[in-house]
Amino acid sequence: MQKCTYVNHENEVIMGICLNSNCQHASKYCYKCLFEVHQEHQKHCIRLIDLPDLIKIYISDQAELIKTSNVIYNRVKQKMDQNIKRMDENNQTLQKLNQALQNQDFIISKQSIDLIKKYYSQDQQNQEKQFINQLKEIEKILESKENKKSELQEVEILFNMAMQLTNQGQHEEALKIYDNSLSLLNIIDKIFMWKGQSLLHLSRLQEGIKCCDLAIQLNPENDMAYNNKAWALENLYRFKEAIECCDKAIQLNPKNDMAFNNKGWALSNLKKYQEASECYDKAIQLNSLNANAYNNKAIVLHQMKEFQQAIKFYDKALLIQENSTFYKYKGIHFLKLTILAESLLALGNKQEARICFMKALNLGYVDQDYIRRQLLML
Repeated sequence: MQKCTYVNHENEVIMGICLNSNCQHASKYCYKCLFEVHQEHQKHCIRLIDLPDLIKIYISDQAELIKTSNVIYNRVKQKMDQNIKRMDENNQTLQKLNQALQNQDFIISKQSIDLIKKYYSQDQQNQEKQFINQLKEIEKILESKENKKSELQEVEILFNMAMQLTNQGQHEEALKIYDNSLSLLNIIDKIFMWKGQSLLHLSRLQEGIKCCDLAIQLNPENDMAYNNKAWALENLYRFKEAIECCDKAIQLNPKNDMAFNNKGWALSNLKKYQEASECYDKAIQLNSLNANAYNNKAIVLHQMKEFQQAIKFYDKALLIQENSTFYKYKGIHFLKLTILAESLLALGNKQEARICFMKALNLGYVDQDYIRRQLLML
């Protein structure tokens, strides 16, 4: 049986496939993936043993569509054959009449006269042109459908490339590809949402918010667009507006752990530490691998002067994701403990603080001067 390839899931058996079109994780999932990776859309995760029943439904639906298509096709073909036959008969009548007149046979039937009148008044030509135009419209619709399919496929390829670059932190390159995608098709909300995410990482906050708004305009149910907008508003210190966006994201998707994490960050900046702490708890409950939620929980615990608890949450964050920012904050807390603790305990904490700050420095934390200043204090 096939085994999962996720870290810490290696011995788990693949039990199903995620069919959510917006999911960016591997489609095949194990039991752990179901609750740690696909927890936001479990209803779209189908067990392998249930797939045959689902496929049977699709086969039945497809058979019905083929049947209906054949009925419509035969009706249209019958109408086309009738029109073509009538035009051919009219043409033969005109040819016979023309030949008779050239032979000076001036006996003209009423049927022929009526037909000539129709051509003379342009009624017959207009009727036949209308039929041709209708056929051209059908042809255009079919061609448009094929072009649309090809266009969508091209956009999907570009979009997937751009998402990978965003996830890798290559935001400038990602933006170029997002713009290429949007030049082909600018009605897909998730492209605007992901473009906005790259813009936010580049601190182009107003442009990022505009992209989030466009994504929401195209799809008011896009919870992640609200979440990303909240992130941008937080960076602009517009915390109350950020909370409103988080609440909207949570309303649309109560399992959006990132929205709870962002709401917690906004609340903590408003010094509502207990509410912030509860939001982080909810984010962690929804996604036990959300390292940012553990880190932010630790920060708010420090604000509440629960230093030992804060260190535990930093450790959990670092266990999930080794990140220079996490080490920086953990180092601050060991330094705070150094001030508060008795000398022997403080000596041990100083060493821990030094280790954390050095790790932050080696991992490339942006404000290296700050780290060095903290190390001098030790």
